[in-house]
Amino acid sequence: MADDHTARGEAERHELTIIVDGEDVVVPQGHVSGREVLEAAKRLPPDDYLVYWLGKDNVLEDLGLDRRVHLHERGVERFLTFQADRSFRFEIDGKREDWGCPTITEETLLKLAGAGDGFRVWMAREGEPDRLINRGESVDLGAPGIERFYVERECSVEIVNEENGAEFRLEASKATRLEALFAEMYVKLGVPRRADDRLRCEETGEDVFVFANLTLGQYMEAGHCPCLVWCFVGGTGGAACR
Repeated sequence: MADDHTARGEAERHELTIIVDGEDVVVPQGHVSGREVLEAAKRLPPDDYLVYWLGKDNVLEDLGLDRRVHLHERGVERFLTFQADRSFRFEIDGKREDWGCPTITEETLLKLAGAGDGFRVWMAREGEPDRLINRGESVDLGAPGIERFYVERECSVEIVNEENGAEFRLEASKATRLEALFAEMYVKLGVPRRADDRLRCEETGEDVFVFANLTLGQYMEAGHCPCLVWCFVGGTGGAACR
């Protein structure tokens, strides 16, 4: 009886809790295979699933069915599973990640980047301005090639239309060229660009159009318009910048 009690006690001591898809799961030992994680989490049959270990620096590692990982006593290991037969690859802040679903949410990208409130996700694009991923948006990873994302602290420019008092914001990254912001501004204004339009910094009165070739980061680092409030006046004239 004593031996049975000892055996039960030893078994209990070896049981560890891991987190699978956000839920606590108990495994019987300190090192587990992908198959054992799936079986403990009732993802059956295991051959129909992909399992990822969320390792150091939030990098997802495809565990497969037979690879084993050692569970650390000082923390709770986290795993993600997908009922799928293929993975999708992308990069976030230069880190290569594999994902078991053809879409991924903006919230998940922020978590994988280790970014909190006040940060936004951008998709890098060749030959055109990078695209801001909207809050709550799901991004398609199924297109050919590897999608590349990066995270930056939230940055925006406020536009004041001095002709009618309307105000709106333009979301941007530091890599966004001012020329691209001007184009977006005219779309929101709903008017064509004219040669004698004026765009000035609210705080300093400095002309903004002359910096079209700078990125927003370069513009800010050079000390232009610390308030990032730009006042627009159409070519027919209008009120002075307040």
